[in-house]
Amino acid sequence: MSAPPQSRPRLRIRPATPRDFPHVRELFGALHAYNATFDEHFELSDDWPTHLAEALARARERPDSLWLLAWDGREAVGLLIAETHFDPPIFRRRYWLELSALYVRPSHRRHGVARRLVARMLEWARERGFETVQLYVSAANTTARAFYASLGFELLQEIWRKRLPPAGEPLLPDGTR
Repeated sequence: MSAPPQSRPRLRIRPATPRDFPHVRELFGALHAYNATFDEHFELSDDWPTHLAEALARARERPDSLWLLAWDGREAVGLLIAETHFDPPIFRRRYWLELSALYVRPSHRRHGVARRLVARMLEWARERGFETVQLYVSAANTTARAFYASLGFELLQEIWRKRLPPAGEPLLPDGTR
């Protein structure tokens, strides 16, 4: 655990490298442990570090993704991952940047770390000709929703989920099987 910063952190933001993987793994794991408190679907698989390492290696080879770490001295305090998203060719507008991970250590929240990471990502996206950045946030995560709204993100759609009952039980509330 890190101690809270005495004053506003002196941040340095830079792309993550393979040597940074232990820091990326720690922050990504913390993000999903937090997200899993909102929805169990965010629980990571047992071999998630292997998949994350492979994704970071691919990202270093491709110009269409951005993995950033925010540093306060020698401590990694924030992580942002953004990747190009392509829809099938049936859609006219099928290319955008997806902000797929954003996490700041609790000790460094409310110091502008997330805001600076997102600003760097938006600058990167604009330089590459993206017109849109999208993200997903849990409906119950009111803090994150307020943060993204404060940056100009707008609610576009909702995702609804129905958990299926065991076989033999009604599928619909009216008793339909």
